[in-house]
This record gives sequence, C-alpha cells and structure tokens, in this order.
Amino acid sequence: MPDRMLILEFNELSPRLLARFMDEGRLPNFSRLYREAEVLTTTAEDEHLEPWVQWITFHCGVPESLHGVQDLDQGHTVRHPAMWDVAAKRGLSSIVFGAMNTAPPRAEGVLMIPDPWSTHVPVPAEFVPYQQFIRSQVLGHTGKAGRAGELASFLAFMASHGLSTETVRQLCRQLVSERTSARDVRWRRASCLDDLQWDVFRHLWSTRRPDLAVFFSNSTAFLQHRYWRHMEPEAYEVKPSAASLEAYRDAIRYGYEKMDRLVGDALEIGAERTTVVLATALSQQPNLRYEKIGGKFVYRPRDFRTLLDLLGIPKETTVEPVMTHQAWLTCRDEAQAAQCANALLALEMNGQPIMSASRVANRIYFDCKLISEVPEESVMSFRGKAMPFQRYFAFLGQVVNARHHPDGALWIRSPRREHAVRRQKIELSQVSRLLLERLLPPVASLHPDSESHVTTAT
Repeated sequence: MPDRMLILEFNELSPRLLARFMDEGRLPNFSRLYREAEVLTTTAEDEHLEPWVQWITFHCGVPESLHGVQDLDQGHTVRHPAMWDVAAKRGLSSIVFGAMNTAPPRAEGVLMIPDPWSTHVPVPAEFVPYQQFIRSQVLGHTGKAGRAGELASFLAFMASHGLSTETVRQLCRQLVSERTSARDVRWRRASCLDDLQWDVFRHLWSTRRPDLAVFFSNSTAFLQHRYWRHMEPEAYEVKPSAASLEAYRDAIRYGYEKMDRLVGDALEIGAERTTVVLATALSQQPNLRYEKIGGKFVYRPRDFRTLLDLLGIPKETTVEPVMTHQAWLTCRDEAQAAQCANALLALEMNGQPIMSASRVANRIYFDCKLISEVPEESVMSFRGKAMPFQRYFAFLGQVVNARHHPDGALWIRSPRREHAVRRQKIELSQVSRLLLERLLPPVASLHPDSESHVTTAT
C-alpha cells in the first residue's frame, strides 16, 4: 500500500491535445507520467456539463442527481463526504489546495485552502493573506484589484511559505515582457499564478507531509476557452485577425508546457511510496455552435455595484463574482431575493431582458445573457428610463471559443510504475472510490445511493 497520494487536478486538459503535444516532444514530463501510469478515460454522466458540477462528482463519488449542485460557489451545500473526509475518518491527513467548489471539511486532519470563487468555505487564518491576493487576481475583472497593503501581506506570506527563486525570476520576466513586447502577453499571468500556488503547495507537501494532497489548476482551461480559435483557425468559420493569430496562436501550447513543468516537479517530490494522479474531470473541444452569428460574445458589468444601484437593489446585498461575467447576489431573505431578481430581469434592450437571473433561496445567480456583438450606440432601458448600454457593460469579446467535452484524462502512477491503457471509460462518480481503494484498501462506497457504471470507449 502506498504511503501517500498526490492528485494533480488540471482542469479540462484535453486528452487529444495531450497526445498531440506529447507526440511533438513538447511534454517530456507528461510523457514520462503516461509511460509509468495506468491510463484511463473518464466520462461525465451529469446533466450539466460544467467543471463546478463534475469536480463535486469526482470528489464525492455521487452524480449531480444526488449532490444537486449546478453552479459555482454552491459546493458548501453538498452533504456527501468528499474523499478527504473519508480518509480523515480513517486517520489520514489531507491538504486540499484550490479544489473547485468544495464543502468545508467534515473532520480534523484536513487543511483546505478553497478555490478563489468559493465564499462560504472558511479560509484558515494563516492563509488569509494568500487567499485575498489570489482571489483579487482571479476576480480582477470585478474591479477588486489588489491593494498595496494586500500585496505586501501576500509577499510576506510567500517569503515564509516556499517562494522559489525561479518563480521570482519568471515573474520579473513577465512584468518586463508586458512593458517591452510588441504583442499582448498579459494572458501569461494565469500561468504565473500557477507558479506561486505551486510554491506554496510544494512547501506544504514537504513540511506537513500529508497522506493525501490535492492541487488544482484552472490556468490552461482558461487559455483553451479563449484561444482555441487561434490554435486551430481552420476549424472555425469566423477567422481571427492576423494580429490576434500572431499574439495567441501558441497560447494553449504554452499553457500545456508550463503545466508539464509542474508534472515534472510532482514526479520529483513524489517519493517511492507515493501514488501520483493526473485528473482533468472533463475536457474541451472547439465551440462551433455560434459561428453563424459571428461567434459567441460576452459582456460583463463594468462595476457590479454601480449596476445594482441603477436597478434599485439595496446596498445591504452582497455580490460574489464567479466565472468571467457571472456572479451571485446574496440578499437578506427570500422575499428580498425575489424582488431583486425581478429588478435584474426588468433591464431590457429592444423590449427583451438582457440579464438572466435564477434564484436559490436568498441568493441569485445572474449574468448578462447577450451573446451577439452589441453596437456602440445601443440603448437599454429599466422601467421606462433609457441609458447607454456601454456605460454599464464592458465588452469581453469572443472568450468562449471552446466548449466542454464529457471525456477526461485519469492517469494513476502507482509506486510500481506499471503502464496499462484501459479500453473502457470510467464514470466520474466511480473515481473517488477507485482512488481511496488504492490509498485505503478496502473502503466502502462513499454513499449508499451511489452506483458504479462502466462504458466502452470509442
């Protein structure tokens, strides 16, 4: 039985792109992991194909029909134990570093640093400076950019939690390139955040020596959504401009190459009696659904509070931004939430609502649902009062150039390092039990209602 397990949760990496870049010799560490691992393909059985749904299924061993979560920042409502909760009851310690949409840990022995989008999972006091800075960077589009004091606290935290010379060097190169490059290179910041997060995770792995550790990264999923059109322009009817092709053609490959370095480090710190796991939960593919309308465009409020004030939504309500242009609005009670939802839906253009708003108890999940390019002079209205659309909404462009695919990669390198490729797909609700059996044989099903299903790969 292995002493420890290290799970690399690299959100939405594509098995096809992994194979392509490995064949090109660009991913030596992924290639090594593949050669030494049991290689499986997972498939998502959930109704809603979204990572914040699939990762709960992965962690808890139950499908969406049982855990009930459909949106980000709802993980705290899940009542089913996650794999680290099961491990804790068996006396093992865990570090859960950034895993998506989790519930608070249910037992001692679990150190959880929640993902940047979760507002209902407590952050350990030691990690508050870290979490505040990372959250402000990830949610920078909300106008909550990191303040000087926040940055100073973060740097002090990093100095005592594993900040490496190489990461400092990479950050300096990035900042210099942003000032000197003729092309846009700010998109590389997503990978720079990975470097910082990995430094902290590596420090915790070596100092706290957990039995089970989970490290989550979303950087390459972000790049795929934005730049798949630039990587494979031949797949799309709407072609990128020559300038944007020059700037972003290699962005996705860059993301995979950066993650390859993390894999190499994971293999290095994984001791002889450590199982190293790569999991992606799902993957991505070209998004061709909107080519007839010129591609899918996205708009977000320039400032959430300014928009809510326009709609007369009380200042006591709180906004918790999540992915890109979406956010939660938390109200005093269900009655107030119903009124606020009605106000959001009353914002119109050409007589049609421009917002979507779904209510869950006293919370509202909302966003701008316009997907076509809006002319600069467009006017919206709220209960008879007209105002310019672009005064309140910012244009993000075509940022959904890839969509989700139900298949994902699951590579399990045991201490024996025996390679095998399994023909049959495994459903995500089976994975937590499979991994716990490797760490804690034997272990019972995580939930009495969970079922095991295997489908044949095609």
